[in-house]
Amino acid sequence: MYCLHWMLPVLLVPKSACALVLQDQMVVILLYLLAFFLERRPCILCVLVFIIAVVVLCYSGIGQCIFCNWGPSHFTRSTCED
Repeated sequence: MYCLHWMLPVLLVPKSACALVLQDQMVVILLYLLAFFLERRPCILCVLVFIIAVVVLCYSGIGQCIFCNWGPSHFTRSTCED
């Protein structure tokens, strides 16, 4: 489970309230995970634990999914409010 400690900080990245920044943040996180999987080749157990953690966070109803906010109003905003 040594490889899992490289993936868990991705779950702790705070999500931005701005739609434009969130899209950039989502791309950076996905590229980090892709590079990690290609370079380190984590074990199956670590990948399963990470996927289960992501699914639990995304579908828990809290709205803290690390990849995006699934509400329709989130993607319609074009500017960020302060």
